Amino acid sequence: MKYPYDIKNITPLIKFGDSISDWWQAYNDIKHRRTQSNEAGRYNYTKANLKNVLYAMAALYILNRKLYDSLEDVEKVSEEVLVSDLFDDELRL
Repeated sequence: MKYPYDIKNITPLIKFGDSISDWWQAYNDIKHRRTQSNEAGRYNYTKANLKNVLYAMAALYILNRKLYDSLEDVEKVSEEVLVSDLFDDELRL
């Protein structure tokens, strides 16, 4: 049986090459202007949803994995510890 996240590729950093990602803009709106409303009259805190959290967690995983791979002076733990079944650590820009 396939679950929905098994068939969807999440690429949270794809738009950072030329613009700001939707989840990043939502994060900043929630953090700095949560009680203000947008053009449609909806408050920014309504952007705090599971999709934006999933994209933020995927970006965090990718960046942590890239940082870990770049470390040379630290004794690394086994690669099996950092493997994720949910996130792919391939950086796509």
